[in-house]
Amino acid sequence: SPHSTPETARHFAARTFRQKITLDLHQLDSAARISLRDSLLEILYQYHDGPRNIVTQICLSLAALALQMPEWQNVLPQLTELYGKNPVTVKCLLEFLKILPEEITTNNRIPIS
Repeated sequence: SPHSTPETARHFAARTFRQKITLDLHQLDSAARISLRDSLLEILYQYHDGPRNIVTQICLSLAALALQMPEWQNVLPQLTELYGKNPVTVKCLLEFLKILPEEITTNNRIPIS
């Protein structure tokens, strides 16, 4: 279970995902980026009930990925489909929708594709 790991370790891992995606995503080929995206979407689902700081870091990672991954054409429809239909997961969608425009306008470390 992901919740058996101490929260500080989980938060560190989530922050590391974000940092690696922001700085090193160009090192992955398309198949690896798709696999990473799918893993992050699954992790977000697993943590839909928190802790909030981890949900935020995963959403930041997904936003950074979405901005650098031209092959991910259906970002918003996919997240809406995955998280927008269930009241328990809708807060994940809302967090992502809040973060994405902030990342576009304020995170100058992300090379937008």
